[in-house]
Amino acid sequence: MKRLLIFLSLTLLSAPLFAQLTSLEQAERRFRFAEGSLGFDLQISPAAGRGAYLNSLGEATNFTFPTSVTPRFVITGLHFWRNVDMYINIPFFNILGGQVNEKLESMYSIGPETGIKFYPWKVKDNSIRPYAGISWNLMNYRQKVGDVQGQSILRSRAPLQFGLTYNKGDKLFELGGSYNYNNQLDYAISRTASVPVEFPQLAFHLSYRWVFDSSIKDAPEYANGIIKKQVQALRERNKLSDFSFSIGLSSAILSKNAYNAENYSFVDGLKLANSHFDIGVGYYHEKSDAHSNLAFRNMMYQTSSFEFEQAYNRLSLGLELYKFLFDYHGFVPFIGVVPSYERHTFTNTDAENIVYETKQNKWTGGLIFGWDIRQDERQWYILRTNLRYYPMRIQLEDSNYRFNQFEFNFIQFVYYPSRHKWIKKARQGKL
Repeated sequence: MKRLLIFLSLTLLSAPLFAQLTSLEQAERRFRFAEGSLGFDLQISPAAGRGAYLNSLGEATNFTFPTSVTPRFVITGLHFWRNVDMYINIPFFNILGGQVNEKLESMYSIGPETGIKFYPWKVKDNSIRPYAGISWNLMNYRQKVGDVQGQSILRSRAPLQFGLTYNKGDKLFELGGSYNYNNQLDYAISRTASVPVEFPQLAFHLSYRWVFDSSIKDAPEYANGIIKKQVQALRERNKLSDFSFSIGLSSAILSKNAYNAENYSFVDGLKLANSHFDIGVGYYHEKSDAHSNLAFRNMMYQTSSFEFEQAYNRLSLGLELYKFLFDYHGFVPFIGVVPSYERHTFTNTDAENIVYETKQNKWTGGLIFGWDIRQDERQWYILRTNLRYYPMRIQLEDSNYRFNQFEFNFIQFVYYPSRHKWIKKARQGKL
């Protein structure tokens, strides 16, 4: 960790040192600040922990969580010249299933995961590099006893990460593990009874990834000033400002609220929205380096326990107004506000009968922040990260409950159609 802190400190103070590099070396250093990688891994969680269920006599019976093997899709970004890896893991399914015995089916998953790995020594070709890090995932669990679907729970966790990465050309091979230190909770085994459970603490993975960098080919033109001249010609013609169209896969987290704890203790609180599209139409103001965007999201939360189902839908149309702050080797953060008009629908269903339903339309406001990966100013598409926070309250059964929400969209594709046309002309020398 000490080596990592020293590295980051030197990186932030390194601008004066760039004068000692050739222009091409400076350009390559900028363009290699971030590289992408795609691949798959196989996560193995050995049999461990302790759960419980009600047997035919109505008695609590303990069991050990069975081994699980889950393939996952992996998207990562190597940053700070391969000293930091930011990643997203998307699981498919446990190929071993979750049958504990003829009566009990146990469905445990670490869930989607995003995190950061720190390499004391940067990832280098033909070398093995150790890493340590931390992640955030949404562990989910439910169990089924006979035909009775039990409590479905979702918990936010931050396990520690460790492992080794081997780099061979444009391939990365990894052997790693995670340690979940926060593995205990109370789990409802009926509408009136709950028991303490301990989930497996250790999981391991083997991964294969392909590294790519689509921008490095432009480094020579950046170094010899060609890109700068083309950008200046476009700026003089006011062709860098443009309408934008964006799309990305997103999700949202609902902060802890007291509604279920006060009214339905055997039902887990709503926490994670289903994956949904984050769609936007906006306009980029090049002179002020700011963006306005009309964003549409349809977020659906669901939970169920013992024939009781709960659904909450938030339909949001927000006007995002944000300003880009600075450009650090192509990493360009922004911050702004999001006034929005929303429709909230909340429904409780018990044994297939609707016992409560409300629909509310309201104006609300939130904050937006995030960053672009912008290697140069001659780009007609951007990979953007959007993070939003909305402090909210909703009226449910004559009480006012807090429903603060945090939205995260780590990769959104933003397209500028007019810029695309004019940048193409500039590269062809047709301005």
